Amino acid sequence: TPVSAFLHSATMVKAGVFLLASLAPALSEHPWWTPVLTTSGILTVATAVLRASREDDMKSILASTTLAALGFLTILAGIGSPAALLGFVIFLTAHALYKAPLFLAVGNLEKRYGTRSLNRLRGSVYSAPWVGAALAISALSLIGVAPLPGFIGKEYLLKAVWAYSPVLAVAVALAAAGVLGLGLKLLVPLFDRYDRPVPRTTVPRSMQIAALLPAIGSLLLMAVVPQSNHELLGSAATSLGAAADSSYKLWHGWTPALGLGLLALSLSVLVWHVLSRPRVAPLPATFEPLFDNAFANLITMLRETANSVGKLLEAGRLQSQLMVMLIGIGALTFASINIMSWAVPTPNYEGWIQLMLTPVVVVAAVMAARAKHPVTLLVSLGFVGLLVALLFLWYSAPDLALTQLLAETLLLLLLAGVLFKSSKLPTPKQPVVGRLLVASAGGIITALLILKSMALEWDHPISDFHLTHSKASAFGANAVNVILVDFRALDTFGEIIVLAIAALGATAALGAPVRRSPVPGNSSTPWLKTGGRLVALMLIPVAIWMFWRGHNAPGGGFIGALFASSAIAMCILNADKRFNVSWLRKRAHYLSLSGLAIAVLSALLPVFSGQAFFTGLWWHHGDLHLGTPLLFDLGVFLTVIGFALGFIRYFQPNHS
Repeated sequence: TPVSAFLHSATMVKAGVFLLASLAPALSEHPWWTPVLTTSGILTVATAVLRASREDDMKSILASTTLAALGFLTILAGIGSPAALLGFVIFLTAHALYKAPLFLAVGNLEKRYGTRSLNRLRGSVYSAPWVGAALAISALSLIGVAPLPGFIGKEYLLKAVWAYSPVLAVAVALAAAGVLGLGLKLLVPLFDRYDRPVPRTTVPRSMQIAALLPAIGSLLLMAVVPQSNHELLGSAATSLGAAADSSYKLWHGWTPALGLGLLALSLSVLVWHVLSRPRVAPLPATFEPLFDNAFANLITMLRETANSVGKLLEAGRLQSQLMVMLIGIGALTFASINIMSWAVPTPNYEGWIQLMLTPVVVVAAVMAARAKHPVTLLVSLGFVGLLVALLFLWYSAPDLALTQLLAETLLLLLLAGVLFKSSKLPTPKQPVVGRLLVASAGGIITALLILKSMALEWDHPISDFHLTHSKASAFGANAVNVILVDFRALDTFGEIIVLAIAALGATAALGAPVRRSPVPGNSSTPWLKTGGRLVALMLIPVAIWMFWRGHNAPGGGFIGALFASSAIAMCILNADKRFNVSWLRKRAHYLSLSGLAIAVLSALLPVFSGQAFFTGLWWHHGDLHLGTPLLFDLGVFLTVIGFALGFIRYFQPNHS
C-alpha cells in the first residue's frame, strides 16, 4: 500500500543496518567484522538483482531494490571508517527520499488500473501525468542520474569504498549496475508509447499530486539546496562515529568514484537490455527447480527442528521455561567465572541478628521448595520475603526493606486472590528431591555471581559519584530515590512502560470480574471487613507521605504506590453492596496511562528548554526544591497503582 512507503519500506527495514552502523566504531577493529559484512552485503545485492530479474510485479521489484540498498548499507557499516559512516547516512537518506514517492506512484497505478504487472501497465503514465512525473524523478534517482538524491548517495558510497579498497569498489560498482538496470526495467515500460492500458477507475488528482510532491521535495532537499542538509546529515553521521567536520557536497570533481558511477550507469543499460529481451530466459530459471527443492527441504528441516526444540523447552508449564533459563544462566556463570582464580570474601557477621535470621531464611526456603499445598507455599515464600526485608533493614537499607516488604505483601494478596478464584487448587507434580535440587542450583549460581561481584576491585565505583552528586546536583539526600528518578530515570521509565503494558494486558486477558453468588458461612465477618477498610483508609495518607518524602528520606513514588495498592486491594477484597468500589476497577488503565503521560512530560520539559532528555529542572524557594524528578516520581506513583489495580480488579465480586 502507499502507506508502506513511510511506515515500512523507507524506515522500518533500516533498523537492522542502522544498528550495525552504530556498532561499527566499536567492532570495526575486529578481524572478522569487515570481511563478513562486506561479503554479506555483496551477496545480498547479487541475490536481490537475480530475484528481481524474473519479477513482473512492480512492488516486488521495489522490494528487491530495497534489499539491494540494505546490502550496500551493510558494506558501508562493515568498512566502518568515518567516510563510510558519512556515506551510510547520505545513502540511507537518499534511498528513503526516492523510495517513498516510488511506492506512492505504484499505489496510484494499482488503484487506477487494478494491477501492478509491468507488462499490463505499459504506457500507463500517459493517462496519469502527475504519477508519470513522480515515477520519472524517483526512478531516475534510483538509477543514479545527477543531480538527484540517488546520484549523491551512490557517489558517497563509491567514494567510501574506493578509499578502503579499489578492488571492492569495482565489485560494488558492478553490483550497482545490476540495481540500476532494475531501475530501467521499472521505468522504461511505463513510458511505452505503443501500449495504453484502459483505466479501471479514476484516481483523484490530489492523490496523484501526493506522489509527486515527495519526489520534487527530495530533489529540492538533496540537490537544489544541499547546504540546508549539511548540519542535519553531518550531525547524524557524527553520532555514528564519522569525522566532526564531515562535509556534504553535490559535486566532488573528477574522482574515481565518479568514474565508477559512470561505469555502473553504462553497464546498467546493458543489464536492462538483457532483462528486457523476452526470448532470453533469466539466469535463475535454469536453476529454479534445484533452488526450490533445496529451499523447501531447508524450511522443512527448520520447522521440524523448531517443533522438537519447542516441545522440549516449552512444555506449557512455567517450571520448564524457568528450568531452561536456569540452565542457560548457570552455563554462562560457570563459563565466565574461574572459581579457583579468585579468593572468596569472608562473611562479616556484625551481630547476632544475622546468625539468627540466616538459618531461619534457609529453613523457610526449604519449606517452600518442599510444599505440597499452594497455601503452604505462599506462607513459606511470604516468610522468606519478610526475613530478607529484615536483613535489608539491618544493613541500613530502609528503601530496599520497604520495597521488599510491600512487594511481598501485594504479591501475596494477588496470589491469594488467584487461589480464591481457582476452582481446583494446583498441586506440584515434580518430586520433592527434584525441586530441592533446582532450588539449590539457583541459590548456588546466585551466590557465585554475588561473591564474584564482591571480589572485584574498582578504583572509582559508580556509587561514589551517586553519593557525591545526589545532594549537590539533584537536591536529594536519599541517593536510592535520586538514582531512580534522576540519574537513571531512563531505566525507570522503561520499567514503568513494562508495568503499564502488563496492566493493559491484564485488563484485556482477565476481563470483568466473575459474578459469584454468596456462599453461606464463607464470607468475612463484619468486624474483619470494617477493620480492613479502616486500615486501608489509614494507608492512603501514609502512601502520599511516603511519596512526598522519598527524595530526602526512605520512600518515593514506587514505595508510596505499593502502600496505596495495598490499601486499594484491601478495599476491593472487602467490598460489598454498601461499600462498592467498582469505580476503581474501571479506571485502572487510565491511571497507568496518566502516569506514563506525566513521566513523558517530565522528560520532555528539559528538551523544550534546550537541555538533554530527562535533565532535572528545579525551582528553589528556601529549603524547598521542586523539580521535574518529582513530576517523574508522580508518574511512577500512578503507573504502579494502575498496574496493581489492573490485577486486583479481577478479584472484586460484582454486586448488582
